[in-house]
Amino acid sequence: MERHEELLMPIEEQYATAILAGRKRYEIRKYQLRFPRGTRIWLYATKTSRGEATGAILGSFISGGCSPVKGERALRAIAKEAATTPSSVRTYLAGKQGWAIEVASYQRLKRPLLTTLDDLWMWRRFKSSSGDRKLRRCLDATSKYKQRR
Repeated sequence: MERHEELLMPIEEQYATAILAGRKRYEIRKYQLRFPRGTRIWLYATKTSRGEATGAILGSFISGGCSPVKGERALRAIAKEAATTPSSVRTYLAGKQGWAIEVASYQRLKRPLLTTLDDLWMWRRFKSSSGDRKLRRCLDATSKYKQRR
């Protein structure tokens, strides 16, 4: 059985909810993400649309790959599939190269895992039960990914 990476992605709650409802087929980022197709990406909601702190893992999606957003035509097409507008994407990217992560499939957790990033990092260091290996691997991979950037 092939083992895939798992990463934790901070994201605003409204965008995480759109992914987990199937309305958002692409997540747009300002930087290139280097992970293989098939990576499970856990969605850590950082704040609500009103700017309030959330601190919850809401679910995950499987990446269909990451590709550059080049040119106005590509930007408009991706914006529609990313549940946003071309002007919002332009504002977010602020002249930088954009990268689109395809959402191949998604899965919402039955109950959000309420936590803070600091608690997750501490939990990763001190938790030891075998049932927690999957999320610990995810946090380890996320830590390694952040170091590669």
